[in-house]
Amino acid sequence: MSVVIPKTRLAPRWLHVWSLLTIGVTVALLTLGAVVTTFRVGMADPIWPTYPWHLALIDWHEPKPGLVIEHVHRLAGHVIGLFVLVLTVSLWLDEPRHTIRRVGLAAVSAMILSLGLCFTFLDHGTSDLTATERWLCGLCVTICLATVGFFLSLARRERSAGLWLRWLGSLALAAVIFQGLLGGFRVKFNALAGTNLAIVHGCFAQVVFSVLVSLAVLTSVPNAFAVLSDEESNRLQRWSLMLPALVFLQLIWGALVRHTNGSLAQRMHFITAFIVVASVVWFGRAVFATPATRRAMGRTMLVLAILLTLQVLLGVESWLGKYIGVLLPDAQRPTVGQAATRVAHVLVGSFVLASTVTLAVLAHRSVIQDADRSVALDPVRVPDDPQVVLCNMVPHLEGSA
Repeated sequence: MSVVIPKTRLAPRWLHVWSLLTIGVTVALLTLGAVVTTFRVGMADPIWPTYPWHLALIDWHEPKPGLVIEHVHRLAGHVIGLFVLVLTVSLWLDEPRHTIRRVGLAAVSAMILSLGLCFTFLDHGTSDLTATERWLCGLCVTICLATVGFFLSLARRERSAGLWLRWLGSLALAAVIFQGLLGGFRVKFNALAGTNLAIVHGCFAQVVFSVLVSLAVLTSVPNAFAVLSDEESNRLQRWSLMLPALVFLQLIWGALVRHTNGSLAQRMHFITAFIVVASVVWFGRAVFATPATRRAMGRTMLVLAILLTLQVLLGVESWLGKYIGVLLPDAQRPTVGQAATRVAHVLVGSFVLASTVTLAVLAHRSVIQDADRSVALDPVRVPDDPQVVLCNMVPHLEGSA
């Protein structure tokens, strides 16, 4: 029996396209970051901040490849910031309530203005911050945290699906700003912190990527979808949150291996890999156990399985290329093939994390549906499958991100 359900959307269609473009540019930035780490050129230019167009101001007979890679990486960071700014402002412009829209746009303006003050008054040639510079950076971070916290509390109180989406957009902008500052501090405080801030910078990039993936999923093309029963939903929601947490932990161990070659990080990277594979197998079994869960998350689960298999193979090749027959891995410059394998390993790890985040959003979409009670319709149960309930409140997320 087929049931036709009216469609609704949480955001304009073009915003979903823009969010996908933002993810594409972010993947390019992640690639550049992996190349920077692989060839250890993060300190090719010890001066920060620099202008986005810095490469146009230098003599091209002078720069080494590492300097070019690092500054293209910085330029890509500025581009991502513009993409996320457009996405966040557009989400707030789409808010129907005038007062909340004005407050949201004012908060976004405050975040951008505070970041602009940081870049304007930071001394480009020192490895320390003056009291004024510390105050400005602290103000920027405080405004970002206050914005995220305020709209989180407002979304929880209003229980509006659209407001949750706009909060997520504000979170994405705040995360990108914080990531940019982290990248700059990694350069400015290298003498004090060494690679420690580089590790934090690399790991937090995965958090930013996860937030952007969530936005792409929630702004996807609307359609009717299957809402799981309460028992299935509660079980899958718990495990769907555990999966990205485990994958993120694995990425942290991987970052430590890449930056420090520590024995503990190497062991834990192996052990956590086994735990991640076992958890994905268990979760996949739960997803394909019933028609409802298979319909809701089956295709994303298959993508995750393929990516995880590829990731294990890339991990083995990266490990062999870096450690087998080499006494001092840090002293060996990787070949182009080895570098390509390591960069691919980092990227596929990001895609694995993105897939688990997508599964978590799919498993929790009924929560978003319940949040928008003001326009919810009564669900219609399909006779040929008692596990499936059709509703029109949340976009069809499967296969759109």
